[in-house]
Amino acid sequence: MAEEVLADILASIMAEASSREIDLTMRPRIIALPPKRQATE
Repeated sequence: MAEEVLADILASIMAEASSREIDLTMRPRIIALPPKRQATE
């Protein structure tokens, strides 16, 4: 089952790449999270 899911995910990524919906050569985006709040006592 897991193998089928991974194969489907890979097929979807390759289909999107071949139709130019995504660019596999771009750098991944870095998402910065806000700083954690300090716990108040």
